Parts: sequence; C-alpha cells; structure tokens
Amino acid sequence: MSSNARRSRQRPRSDSQAGFTIVELMIATLVFSVVLLVITYGVMHFTRSYYKGINSSNTQTTAQNAIDTISQAIQFSQGGTTTADDKHFCAGNKLFLYNEGTEFTGTPTATNRGLYVMPATDNCTDPGTPSGGTELLSKRMRLANVSLASDDPTDASQPWSISLRVAYGDADLLCSPSLNGQSSGGCANSAAYAADATFAKDDLQCKLQTGSQFCSVAALSTVVQQRIIN
Repeated sequence: MSSNARRSRQRPRSDSQAGFTIVELMIATLVFSVVLLVITYGVMHFTRSYYKGINSSNTQTTAQNAIDTISQAIQFSQGGTTTADDKHFCAGNKLFLYNEGTEFTGTPTATNRGLYVMPATDNCTDPGTPSGGTELLSKRMRLANVSLASDDPTDASQPWSISLRVAYGDADLLCSPSLNGQSSGGCANSAAYAADATFAKDDLQCKLQTGSQFCSVAALSTVVQQRIIN
C-alpha cells in the first residue's frame, strides 16, 4: 500500500455542514420581536393621532359653524334677540333649540336636539319637536354649554357676547373638573355617567385615558352687534 493511500485512510473525516446554535436562534428571535414591537407601536401611535386629528377637526369645524350661524342671525336680521330658557333662544329671526349635555343620536326630537336652528316662532316659543330647519351638530356630539349675554337686550346697538362648547365622544370619555372625584362626571373618576346634567358644563373636557382619540372638545366665543336696526 502506498504512502499516499495510508495518509488518506488515516486522515480524519470532517463534516463541513454548518448551522445556527440554539443561542443564535434565540438572539435572532429576540431582535425580530423587538423590531416587530417597535413597528406595531408606531402603527398604533399613528392611528391614534390620525383619529384624534380627524375628530378634533370635525368638532372645531362644527363649533365654528354653530357660532357663525348664531352671529349672523344677530347681525343680519331686523328681529330682536331674546334669551329664553335652557332649551331654546331666539337670535334675530332664527329659533335655536337644544338640550344641553345630551348626546345627539342623529335624529332631532323634542328630547334629543343637539343645536337645531329653524325660523323663529311667535314670541320665541319652543315648539317641542324640531321641524323645517337644520341640525348644526353631528351624531355623537353634544352641546355642553351655550351663552348669549348683552348689557341691555332691549337696545339693538348693544353688542352681544356669545360662547359655546361642543363635545364629541361617549360619556365615559368626558368629565368636568368642577365636579370632584366623588361626584358624577368628575375627572378623578373613570366611570361613565348617563345624567345629561353632568355634561352641561362650561368646563367639559376629555379624559386622559385609553380611547381619548375618540373624544374632542371645542370652545369658542365672540362678540357681535346687530347691523340692521329698525
């Protein structure tokens, strides 16, 4: 037997096939999981920001349209402005019907009116069921507060101060800081409250909690004066 043959027979055989060890697989899985977690968080954050922006914009636009409608009714009408009770008022020749604190369900009724505007009735009376007009709020919104004030309502030359607050969102997302944590609707309490009076507040706001992207509050105020005087 030749020396080459003996050396070939004596050389130990080696397996050149390589693979991942358990430790390497665990490290790779951990890295992949962290990357996936970061991507998931980014998508969720973007989604929350998107819905928050949409809802805030819609609520702000609705509040602006509402206060503009009231302002124009006072400015460009020969009719006087009359403050009534907490469910209706007349501005110029327009009658505004509402239920403060009530979430508008989408169909105006005598007990579920967001902020409904229609031609004024005799002596600024509340007809009960809205008809022949326009609902200014969208579904799931509520009029938290509306105020009209003048130093002398009988003097058409006196300016009117108008303020309103519109809220969007379910009851469990809204609260009023003026109510403490032991009272219905207090911001320190995370429970939901159904009483409409709880949400008829000029300081109504969104709670800082999960789901807050589906809540928005817009508060506006202005001063106007009647331009057409009899």
